[in-house]
Amino acid sequence: MRNQPMLSLKKATRRKISSAAKVVCVDDNEFVLEILDWYLESQGYKVVQCSNPSLALAIIEREGADAVTLDFEMPVMDGAAVAVAIKSKIPQLPIVMFSGSSEIPQQTLDLVDRFVSKDAVNGFAAVANALNSVLAERGMRTSVRQAVAGQKIA
Repeated sequence: MRNQPMLSLKKATRRKISSAAKVVCVDDNEFVLEILDWYLESQGYKVVQCSNPSLALAIIEREGADAVTLDFEMPVMDGAAVAVAIKSKIPQLPIVMFSGSSEIPQQTLDLVDRFVSKDAVNGFAAVANALNSVLAERGMRTSVRQAVAGQKIA
């Protein structure tokens, strides 16, 4: 019981660091989305899950976001098309591609800020680290979300 307050303090500190960060996670695999949601929320992020890329673009346009995680292989609209749509309108919005595909074209990799393989050991932690890194580099978690909200994407 004595250790409980210390764990709560660590969790509260972690949440305070990234409390403003809203991440839109786009993947056609709902199981992956659930794990991403669970893991990123445990790290203090606010997560919006989207299994439909078109819906994700609408949410980013309407509500804004601080960052996006994005699968590459999805039906209807692949990760490359989503990344092009986002970066053409909101180039400052960080994208972390999280995919099991081993053959991603270089021009797609050039559009995203980080790539994490779903096959990586501790892949979900690697996604969180990539998000921490790109958001720290930008130094503008809240301002990115404010700048993005209301911009027409597609």
